Amino acid sequence: ALALGAAVFFVKSRQEKAFETNTARARGETLFAEFPADKVAGISIKSADSSITLKQGKDGWAVAEREDYPANVSRINELLRTLMEVKVTQGIEASSSYDNRFGMDANATTEADHGLQLTFLDSAGQQVAAVALGKQTEAAGDGGPFGMGGGATGRHIRNRAEDNAIYVTSETFPRVSA
Repeated sequence: ALALGAAVFFVKSRQEKAFETNTARARGETLFAEFPADKVAGISIKSADSSITLKQGKDGWAVAEREDYPANVSRINELLRTLMEVKVTQGIEASSSYDNRFGMDANATTEADHGLQLTFLDSAGQQVAAVALGKQTEAAGDGGPFGMGGGATGRHIRNRAEDNAIYVTSETFPRVSA
Protein backbone atom coordinates (compact mmCIF):
# COMPACT_ATOMS: atom_id res chain seq x y z
CA ALA A 1 0.00 0.00 0.00
CA LEU A 2 2.89 2.33 0.81
CA ALA A 3 4.54 1.63 -2.56
CA LEU A 4 1.23 2.18 -4.37
CA GLY A 5 0.73 5.50 -2.55
CA ALA A 6 4.25 6.63 -3.46
CA ALA A 7 3.68 5.68 -7.11
CA VAL A 8 0.42 7.66 -7.26
CA PHE A 9 2.12 10.67 -5.65
CA PHE A 10 4.99 10.48 -8.15
CA VAL A 11 2.67 10.28 -11.17
CA LYS A 12 0.43 13.14 -9.92
CA SER A 13 3.38 15.44 -9.22
CA ARG A 14 4.80 14.82 -12.70
CA GLN A 15 1.41 15.52 -14.31
CA GLU A 16 1.10 18.86 -12.48
CA LYS A 17 4.59 19.89 -13.58
CA ALA A 18 3.76 18.98 -17.18
CA PHE A 19 1.13 21.77 -17.24
CA GLU A 20 3.31 24.42 -15.59
CA THR A 21 4.98 27.03 -17.75
CA ASN A 22 7.75 29.45 -16.99
CA THR A 23 5.85 32.55 -18.05
CA ALA A 24 5.67 35.74 -16.01
CA ARG A 25 1.88 35.61 -15.78
CA ALA A 26 -0.09 32.63 -14.50
CA ARG A 27 -3.66 31.60 -15.22
CA GLY A 28 -6.08 34.06 -13.64
CA GLU A 29 -3.58 36.92 -13.44
CA THR A 30 -3.91 40.06 -15.54
CA LEU A 31 -1.84 40.34 -18.72
CA PHE A 32 0.04 43.31 -17.24
CA ALA A 33 1.11 43.61 -13.63
CA GLU A 34 0.18 47.29 -14.04
CA PHE A 35 -0.97 48.63 -17.39
CA PRO A 36 -0.08 52.37 -17.53
CA ALA A 37 -3.44 53.53 -18.92
CA ASP A 38 -3.16 56.89 -17.16
CA LYS A 39 0.08 57.63 -19.05
CA VAL A 40 -1.22 56.71 -22.52
CA ALA A 41 -1.48 59.76 -24.80
CA GLY A 42 -1.05 57.99 -28.14
CA ILE A 43 -1.91 54.63 -29.67
CA SER A 44 -0.52 53.17 -32.87
CA ILE A 45 -2.41 50.23 -34.38
CA LYS A 46 -0.82 48.40 -37.30
CA SER A 47 -2.12 45.53 -39.40
CA ALA A 48 -0.45 43.95 -42.42
CA ASP A 49 -1.86 46.51 -44.86
CA SER A 50 -2.87 49.56 -42.83
CA SER A 51 -2.16 51.57 -39.73
CA ILE A 52 -3.76 54.26 -37.64
CA THR A 53 -2.48 56.63 -34.99
CA LEU A 54 -4.70 57.93 -32.23
CA LYS A 55 -3.43 60.84 -30.20
CA GLN A 56 -4.73 62.73 -27.25
CA GLY A 57 -4.67 66.48 -27.67
CA LYS A 58 -6.13 69.51 -25.97
CA ASP A 59 -9.53 68.78 -27.54
CA GLY A 60 -9.50 65.05 -26.71
CA TRP A 61 -8.59 61.99 -28.76
CA ALA A 62 -8.12 62.38 -32.52
CA VAL A 63 -7.15 60.32 -35.57
CA ALA A 64 -3.82 61.68 -36.84
CA GLU A 65 -4.20 60.30 -40.38
CA ARG A 66 -7.61 61.97 -40.75
CA GLU A 67 -6.50 65.54 -40.05
CA ASP A 68 -7.21 65.15 -36.32
CA TYR A 69 -10.78 63.96 -36.82
CA PRO A 70 -12.26 63.23 -33.37
CA ALA A 71 -11.79 59.60 -32.34
CA ASN A 72 -14.35 57.45 -30.55
CA VAL A 73 -13.34 58.06 -26.93
CA SER A 74 -15.56 55.31 -25.53
CA ARG A 75 -13.81 52.69 -27.70
CA ILE A 76 -10.38 53.96 -26.66
CA ASN A 77 -11.36 53.86 -22.99
CA GLU A 78 -12.81 50.39 -23.49
CA LEU A 79 -9.53 49.16 -25.03
CA LEU A 80 -7.43 50.65 -22.22
CA ARG A 81 -9.74 49.28 -19.53
CA THR A 82 -9.79 45.84 -21.16
CA LEU A 83 -6.00 45.70 -21.30
CA MET A 84 -5.86 46.66 -17.61
CA GLU A 85 -8.31 43.93 -16.64
CA VAL A 86 -7.87 41.09 -19.16
CA LYS A 87 -6.99 37.80 -17.49
CA VAL A 88 -4.65 35.12 -18.73
CA THR A 89 -6.31 31.75 -19.33
CA GLN A 90 -3.12 30.04 -20.51
CA GLY A 91 0.55 30.93 -20.71
CA ILE A 92 2.64 29.47 -23.53
CA GLU A 93 6.42 29.55 -23.43
CA ALA A 94 7.38 30.85 -26.88
CA SER A 95 10.06 33.24 -28.06
CA SER A 96 9.30 35.86 -30.70
CA SER A 97 10.45 33.39 -33.37
CA TYR A 98 7.07 31.67 -32.86
CA ASP A 99 5.02 34.82 -33.54
CA ASN A 100 4.10 33.67 -37.06
CA ARG A 101 2.48 30.49 -35.71
CA PHE A 102 0.21 32.54 -33.49
CA GLY A 103 -0.62 35.20 -36.07
CA MET A 104 1.36 38.08 -34.58
CA ASP A 105 4.44 38.41 -36.78
CA ALA A 106 5.10 42.14 -37.22
CA ASN A 107 7.06 41.44 -40.43
CA ALA A 108 4.38 39.32 -42.13
CA THR A 109 2.60 40.66 -45.21
CA THR A 110 -0.66 38.75 -44.79
CA GLU A 111 -3.33 39.75 -42.30
CA ALA A 112 -3.64 36.22 -40.86
CA ASP A 113 0.07 36.05 -40.03
CA HIS A 114 0.56 39.70 -39.01
CA GLY A 115 -2.29 40.26 -36.55
CA LEU A 116 -2.50 43.66 -34.90
CA GLN A 117 0.47 45.43 -33.39
CA LEU A 118 -0.52 48.00 -30.76
CA THR A 119 1.96 50.49 -29.34
CA PHE A 120 1.01 52.81 -26.48
CA LEU A 121 2.89 56.10 -26.13
CA ASP A 122 3.08 58.72 -23.41
CA SER A 123 2.78 62.49 -24.00
CA ALA A 124 6.51 62.70 -24.85
CA GLY A 125 6.13 60.03 -27.56
CA GLN A 126 7.91 57.35 -25.53
CA GLN A 127 6.58 53.78 -25.59
CA VAL A 128 4.94 52.77 -22.31
CA ALA A 129 3.53 49.43 -23.49
CA ALA A 130 3.11 47.30 -26.61
CA VAL A 131 1.07 44.22 -27.41
CA ALA A 132 0.48 41.99 -30.38
CA LEU A 133 -3.00 40.58 -30.93
CA GLY A 134 -2.75 37.30 -32.78
CA LYS A 135 -5.06 34.53 -33.87
CA GLN A 136 -8.32 33.97 -32.12
CA THR A 137 -8.83 30.74 -30.21
CA GLU A 138 -11.74 28.63 -31.33
CA ALA A 139 -14.13 26.56 -29.26
CA ALA A 140 -14.28 22.91 -30.11
CA GLY A 141 -17.64 21.89 -31.40
CA ASP A 142 -19.16 19.25 -33.60
CA GLY A 143 -21.66 21.61 -35.15
CA GLY A 144 -24.55 20.49 -32.98
CA PRO A 145 -28.02 19.78 -34.34
CA PHE A 146 -28.21 23.11 -36.19
CA GLY A 147 -24.72 23.12 -37.68
CA MET A 148 -23.53 25.61 -35.13
CA GLY A 149 -20.65 25.26 -32.76
CA GLY A 150 -17.16 26.42 -32.36
CA GLY A 151 -16.63 30.16 -32.59
CA ALA A 152 -14.04 32.51 -31.16
CA THR A 153 -13.51 32.17 -27.43
CA GLY A 154 -10.36 34.22 -26.94
CA ARG A 155 -7.18 35.47 -28.51
CA HIS A 156 -3.43 34.93 -28.45
CA ILE A 157 -1.63 38.00 -27.10
CA ARG A 158 2.00 38.87 -26.61
CA ASN A 159 2.99 41.56 -24.16
CA ARG A 160 6.02 42.90 -26.06
CA ALA A 161 7.80 43.50 -22.74
CA GLU A 162 8.04 39.69 -22.41
CA ASP A 163 9.96 37.93 -25.15
CA ASN A 164 9.39 34.43 -23.83
CA ALA A 165 5.60 34.18 -23.54
CA ILE A 166 2.40 34.25 -25.53
CA TYR A 167 -0.82 34.32 -23.57
CA VAL A 168 -4.31 33.15 -24.31
CA THR A 169 -7.08 35.34 -22.93
CA SER A 170 -10.85 35.03 -23.02
CA GLU A 171 -11.10 38.48 -24.65
CA THR A 172 -11.25 38.58 -28.47
CA PHE A 173 -10.87 42.38 -28.87
CA PRO A 174 -13.54 42.48 -31.60
CA ARG A 175 -13.62 46.30 -31.88
CA VAL A 176 -9.87 46.80 -32.36
CA SER A 177 -8.77 47.29 -35.96
CA ALA A 178 -6.42 49.44 -37.98
